[in-house]
Amino acid sequence: MFQALQDALAPDRWWTPVHERLTLLINHLLFGEPAALERLRPHGGRVVECRADGEALPGLRLPVTRWRITPAGALEAELPGDQPADLRLTVRLLPLPQALPQMLAGRRPPVDIEGDAQLAADAAWLIDTLRWDVEADVERLVGPLLGPRLSDAGRALAAGLHAFAARLQAVWPGAAGR
Repeated sequence: MFQALQDALAPDRWWTPVHERLTLLINHLLFGEPAALERLRPHGGRVVECRADGEALPGLRLPVTRWRITPAGALEAELPGDQPADLRLTVRLLPLPQALPQMLAGRRPPVDIEGDAQLAADAAWLIDTLRWDVEADVERLVGPLLGPRLSDAGRALAAGLHAFAARLQAVWPGAAGR
């Protein structure tokens, strides 16, 4: 049974659709911020590689992810290939019990950036600037009457998760990511 679970969690079984959806989400954020597209447009054709340093869950390592910047400044999923990356992002992951309280508090994990200096500067700006306006997307999806109610429910859920994470830290001191 344990082997079947490991097989199901193998990145080659699930990563491609996740990579595609992640690319769509990032492009959604980019298209919501015209200045972001302007910053990436001069880097068209360059390859950005992202890797995770650490494990969010024991035994689950995320594969290397690559994107090619399009002439319009968006991203397209890029499969590993022979072309070296122009920019390498390394996200330092914490174990989930440590990361959850930080995520709920709105803190991102640290990211190391290496490669082309101008592309690195623009990537750092994007990391610091881009935000997902979930409430606006929910309202566009379900309308102005239901949107705010769903957003309120989401905030209540986040508050409950934050309380859960605090209790988890109280009973599992090793989870206190300080």
